[in-house]
Amino acid sequence: DNLNPESLIVLKDSRVEQSVASDPSDMNYQFERTGNFIADSVDSNPGNLVFNRTVTLKDSWKRSLNAQKNNLNPTNNLSARKQNRNMQHVVEPRTTSPNAAEVISIRNLMAEFNIPENEAMILSRNPNLMRLFISASQVISDHTTLSKWCVNEIPKDLTHETSHLSGASVAKLVQLVSSGAVSSHSAKEILAVLSNTGRDIEAILSEGNYKQIHDSQELQDIVSEVIESNPTEVQKYLDGKTEILGYLVGQVMKKTNGSAEPRLTRELLDTSLRELG
Repeated sequence: DNLNPESLIVLKDSRVEQSVASDPSDMNYQFERTGNFIADSVDSNPGNLVFNRTVTLKDSWKRSLNAQKNNLNPTNNLSARKQNRNMQHVVEPRTTSPNAAEVISIRNLMAEFNIPENEAMILSRNPNLMRLFISASQVISDHTTLSKWCVNEIPKDLTHETSHLSGASVAKLVQLVSSGAVSSHSAKEILAVLSNTGRDIEAILSEGNYKQIHDSQELQDIVSEVIESNPTEVQKYLDGKTEILGYLVGQVMKKTNGSAEPRLTRELLDTSLRELG
């Protein structure tokens, strides 16, 4: 009776602005006032966007359960309202209340690393992920980026006890992504290799096609191919539908397996399309 029957809802063929396809993978969105969403770290790609809801704006299921309990025991109404009001800042992003130890952990994380409450909550409930974050925080000073990356990009199945992921390797990977040396798409593949083997990142990079493409001429050739193979979308852009640019960026990303540098790709596409107009 306490399991929310709507805890998993999959909506297919949903519509979103085409420019979203070229946005960074760690960007958060609020869709139609239903909650905050982020791209799925495994299944989402420029040609097939998949978003997961991370925080609901209104927890009607929890309120329904509370209402039922309070109706059964009216004397609890006042104390329940007082407790919810006092704990609102802590429990709002969650559907279940944290215990006392978790509350202390959440507050300590927020104070020490200056990270958002919802990220501190997720870290506090995953001891293995927490250890990775704490270890990596000793190597990298940008704790805000590190926290967001740990929470949004490291799949739960890569934080198991037998995983070879280390704080040092996670910190190094976050630095590579932040500097633009490695794309977010490639970083996810590298994460899996790190977890399974524990090998040195530099060795992994030297053997695979993981580095981000910054070469203008190399990207220009791919941009020209995309423009040539998408005449209908190109014409729509020239007719004033500038949001089509996001779709074309996504096509370049698809051709490069996510390795194209997004900003340079957008600039090259914009320049090439302007020349056509």
